[in-house]
Amino acid sequence: MKARNENGTIVVYSEEQMKQKFNRFQLEDGSDVNLFYASAKKVLEEYGFFDVVIPTPMAGERLGAIYFDAAENVFAYPIEQIPPKTQAELDAEKEQEYQVEKERIKQVKWNKMVEDAINANPLENPTYYKEWVAGTYNINIIVNYKGKMFKNTVAGNINAPDKGGWTEIK
Repeated sequence: MKARNENGTIVVYSEEQMKQKFNRFQLEDGSDVNLFYASAKKVLEEYGFFDVVIPTPMAGERLGAIYFDAAENVFAYPIEQIPPKTQAELDAEKEQEYQVEKERIKQVKWNKMVEDAINANPLENPTYYKEWVAGTYNINIIVNYKGKMFKNTVAGNINAPDKGGWTEIK
């Protein structure tokens, strides 16, 4: 890999990118040079292309922002220590993990309730809803209401499952 400072931004190029982009490279005076074929290190360095050194970070470390190391004539990435997480960050991670697991458990319970409802009360083409919401329901609708499964038995039912027209599936 090579890198070059272009208008204050360090741009890193793979060998393939060097082949594609710099087959012909226009100089500031308007002339051009074939940098890929004139790839002698000294020629490339004359045009600002230097090797890139990428160290391998250890546990608890990460690569910093690329910079030019004038002493070594290379672009390099410094190794930085990853700061330890704050208690608030650790708590937020645990809360996120808890919420994900809580949703997973809800989905497992829902799947089990639907499976049990199907096995206990086979219906033709039933429709299942995870939660009851106000509306008009047709026959063969199964809903979860306050942790229990209910089947609608009245066409056009607008009642909540605990108000009539629904049968609890046990």
